[in-house]
Amino acid sequence: MMKDPAFLFYSSDFLAGTMLMTDEQVGQYIKLMCIQHQNGFVTLKDMSIICKTHVEDIDNTILSKFKKESDGNYYNERLKTEMNRRKAYSESRRNNRKGSKHKVLGQEKPKKKEKKICKTYDVHMGTETITITKTINNYSKNTILVSTINEFILMREQIKKPMSLRAVELLLGKLDKNCTNDEEKINALNESIMNSWQSVYFDIRRNGNKPQKKGVNYEYKSGGIEI
Repeated sequence: MMKDPAFLFYSSDFLAGTMLMTDEQVGQYIKLMCIQHQNGFVTLKDMSIICKTHVEDIDNTILSKFKKESDGNYYNERLKTEMNRRKAYSESRRNNRKGSKHKVLGQEKPKKKEKKICKTYDVHMGTETITITKTINNYSKNTILVSTINEFILMREQIKKPMSLRAVELLLGKLDKNCTNDEEKINALNESIMNSWQSVYFDIRRNGNKPQKKGVNYEYKSGGIEI
């Protein structure tokens, strides 16, 4: 499979996140994100080369933009999320095209020749992703909560259950309805992320039980709990 040649770049978010950085730091930051996009991660050696300094002298401003993995490599969380979203969208479009084939006289024959989606790919995905991102950012100023919501959305993509804008809005509404503060929302989301649940199961959490099977819709007298 050909490597994705690009990733979505949100100018407003980037300006806000680099406002206090020098021009030199911004340039280093962009180069390191490009390395992550190409290799999947960034090493300390990469940072040392790009920042033109010894490992122990790497600027903390740059280092703070990346999280350390268990294997010692680093990654920018937002970039990783956007790369995975783009990959998930690409796979869903590819699977849709495969599913359009039908059998004729015992042989698979494609239906009417389909138009390539390369021209509409970025527009469709970008608009949906930008809208979801704005919705989440407008929902809360708590950076931990926003990050946890994004991690939940990423988990849904990894289990092949990507969320639409409507699904995200329903999730946020459910959090508001069942939680009294941000800490409760974060804990509920983290539990779902840990168990790869498709939603936040408040009725189950209150009763101290867990779903018997992932991906199953559970209904209770208090109302449905699956998005």
